[in-house]
Amino acid sequence: MTVSAKFMGNFALTLVSIQFGIQPFLTDKYVPKNGITSSIVLIQECIKIVGCALVLLLSGQMSQIACSWTLRSSLQVSLIPAIIYGMQNVLAFYAYLQLDPLIFNLINQSKIIFAAIFLKLILDKTPTLRQIFALSILFVCSLFLAIDAKSNSRKQFDEADRDTTSGLIAVCIASIMSGLAGTLSQKALQAQNEPRNSLLFSIELALYGILFSALRLYAEDWLNIWDGELIATRGFFHQLDYTVLIPVT
Repeated sequence: MTVSAKFMGNFALTLVSIQFGIQPFLTDKYVPKNGITSSIVLIQECIKIVGCALVLLLSGQMSQIACSWTLRSSLQVSLIPAIIYGMQNVLAFYAYLQLDPLIFNLINQSKIIFAAIFLKLILDKTPTLRQIFALSILFVCSLFLAIDAKSNSRKQFDEADRDTTSGLIAVCIASIMSGLAGTLSQKALQAQNEPRNSLLFSIELALYGILFSALRLYAEDWLNIWDGELIATRGFFHQLDYTVLIPVT
């Protein structure tokens, strides 16, 4: 690995770490708690597609990728992870709105534990003793944070606006789904003869996620339940304005 590639890798990792740390606080500030979660997720996926496509166009990679792309390989690699990520994103945004940003961020780290479990179950990759020790510490910390969040929820002045129990359940399920989807993505990508472009993979995940969400919302509207009913009765952009773009972009 060249020095420039190593630098860019570390720089990208730093940016992702900063984004990961501040996003719960931006979501808590700019996303209304009575906004429709599925609408927010769909807006985020659309922005992801546009952003990745622009980078591919500006870098001159779009034509090369378009020539080698096939629907079959795309579905094999991206469809199942996209469905899981789509449900995980809805649960994660719901948890964002129900939990303190710091509590959410720390408990959300438990997805590393589930990723390790699924890596063992699906790819038969056993963590080292040092990794097991670190994961054990993370599990204990997540457990204590969950207990603390539940006990402190009774003392918060905005308890009526937050449902801590539902938020904790949502973030735990989202963490499990994140670990599963990440492992399935790794397995599918490793099965390819050639490395798949990460920007193309992100576009595929977002596109299939949008299609799955559209079908899910249609079914929910037909059953008069959850976000599908809310979007049908109140509108897609209910309680949302342009500031919602700050945390999702």
